[in-house]
Amino acid sequence: MGGAPVRNSVLDDPEVWEKGFGKEYYTTVKKILEDAAPLATGNHAEELIDIVGTELNAAVAGQKTPKAALDDAAKAVARANR
Repeated sequence: MGGAPVRNSVLDDPEVWEKGFGKEYYTTVKKILEDAAPLATGNHAEELIDIVGTELNAAVAGQKTPKAALDDAAKAVARANR
């Protein structure tokens, strides 16, 4: 139905490979997830992830310079952690 599977059994399922993006895609996702770590954990983790994502998106979209986006993200994260 879209998005990345959340269970290894789905990533390894040949039926999913046929209906989805193919074996290569799912084995690559699995390799990436093996060493992945959350961007933030603990109190306010979801808010922090949202802040960083919003600011990085602004930089990629050309709405802010990368430095301005990172500076704004750092300020917003500091406020959220108070």
